[in-house]
Amino acid sequence: MEHLLHHLLDPSHLHPAIVHFPIALLSVGVFFDLLSLLLKRDDFRKTGFHLLSLGVLSAVAAIGAGLMASQTADAPADILKIHSRLAVATTVLFIILWAWRAKMHNAVSPRLFPLYLFAAVIGAGMIMTVGFWGGHMVYEDAAGVERSLLHRNHQGAASMGEMLPEPSLSHQGPAGSPLGHDHEHEEDHMHHHEH
Repeated sequence: MEHLLHHLLDPSHLHPAIVHFPIALLSVGVFFDLLSLLLKRDDFRKTGFHLLSLGVLSAVAAIGAGLMASQTADAPADILKIHSRLAVATTVLFIILWAWRAKMHNAVSPRLFPLYLFAAVIGAGMIMTVGFWGGHMVYEDAAGVERSLLHRNHQGAASMGEMLPEPSLSHQGPAGSPLGHDHEHEEDHMHHHEH
């Protein structure tokens, strides 16, 4: 338990542990807002606002942990910069959208609500882009992965390669293949000795 708490309090572990909450909450919140406009359902709009509120809170926490983790992250500087700046911009956008709705007690006028949704959909697209670059750093650049673990995996892959047998020419096809050629060469050699 103590080991688990130690890892959770480490920003490099805390960020990936909580970052999926704002992704899900904010994206689903936009979805409910769209449904509220299409189906004329006020309860869906209330649900969208509650999801937006929770999403903004979790986004601020994820941003904080991510910025702390970036100080020691072993990732390409250019990709890390894109990911961090885009994440901050996305969070700021949703904070503005939340403040707009909170100030109006979630009663955005029907004339302005489509404009709000337009900005929210752009924000949802930004969320996906932030996630793409975050995934790129982890799966392509192994950011946050212990180097000792990578070294062990590399050694394991190398030893597995050494254990695999080399392809044998004797297992190739019949006539016209190296197997057929060797057989014909053997027959010619025996015929030469008979003469």
